Amino acid sequence: MDYYRHFGLRTNPFDIVGQPTSLYMSKAHREGLAALEWGLLHEPGSFTLLIGEVGTGKTTLINALHGRNYDYARIAYVTNPKLSFEEMLRTILEELGYLPMASTKLELLKKFEWFFGQLRANERIGIIIDEAQALSDDTLEELRLFSNYGTNGKGHLEIMLVGQPELLNRLMSPSLRQFHQRIGARAVLNPLQRDEALEYVDFKLRQSGGRSLSLVRGTRPYRIGGAVRSGRGRPWHRAIGSLEEQIGRGSKYKRIWRSFRHRRKSHRAGRGRECPAISKWRSTE
Repeated sequence: MDYYRHFGLRTNPFDIVGQPTSLYMSKAHREGLAALEWGLLHEPGSFTLLIGEVGTGKTTLINALHGRNYDYARIAYVTNPKLSFEEMLRTILEELGYLPMASTKLELLKKFEWFFGQLRANERIGIIIDEAQALSDDTLEELRLFSNYGTNGKGHLEIMLVGQPELLNRLMSPSLRQFHQRIGARAVLNPLQRDEALEYVDFKLRQSGGRSLSLVRGTRPYRIGGAVRSGRGRPWHRAIGSLEEQIGRGSKYKRIWRSFRHRRKSHRAGRGRECPAISKWRSTE
C-alpha cells in the first residue's frame, strides 16, 4: 500500500492476527506465557488455566508457546472446543504425531494409554485447548477423567485451558468443584494500560521497519491512551490496531475515529469495574 511505502513499513504492523515473531510482551503477557510454560514443564497438577478477555492476546501466546522446542515436552493444540470428546481425543493423537486407526472412544483411550506408556522418564505431554469457555460440561468432565492417565507411567499429562472470563463462573459452580480443585497454575491476562498501549504501537511499528515518532505524532497519541484509560478492564489491542491501521488514509481516519469513540462510549457503564467472575475468583485465592 502507498502509505506503507511512505512511512517505510515492510508489512502491516497492526495485523489483526498476531504473529509470535512480533509479540509485544507486557507485564501481563509475560506472566501469562510464564504460567503456560510452567504448566507445560513443571506443574504437578492436572490443569493450567489462562483467562483473558477477547483481544488480549491469548491465542498469540499459545502460538508463541507452540512454536518453541522443548526436549522433554510435546504439545497438542486443540483449536475447536465444540468437538466431541472422541473427536478431540483423535485430534490430540494426530497432533502428537500418532495416526490412530481406532474407531471408538474406548479404542482411542487404549491407544493413548499405550502412547503415554512409551514416554521417556519425566517426559511431558501438554494439551492446549483454546476458547475453552465453549467446552460443554460433559466434555469438561471427560477431560477431568482423562487427566487420570497423567498419574500413570513415567511421564506427565498437563491440560491447559485458555478462555474468556465466563469460563471462571462455570468452573466455580458446585457441579464442577472436582474439576476446579485440580487446577494448578493459573493467570489472568489483563488489557493494556495507557503507557503499555503506546509502547505496543511503538513496538509494532519498529517491527515492521517504520519509525514510530514520524507516524504517531500526527495521530495525537494521547487519544490512544485516552481510549485505553476510558475502557478500564476492557480489551483494546484490536481497537488500537484498527485505529492505527487507518493512518494515512485521509478522510477514512475521521470515520474510523468516530466509530472508535462510539465503541468507547458504549463501555462507560463498566468503567473501573473488574469482571465479576475474576473478582470472585481473586477473593477465593
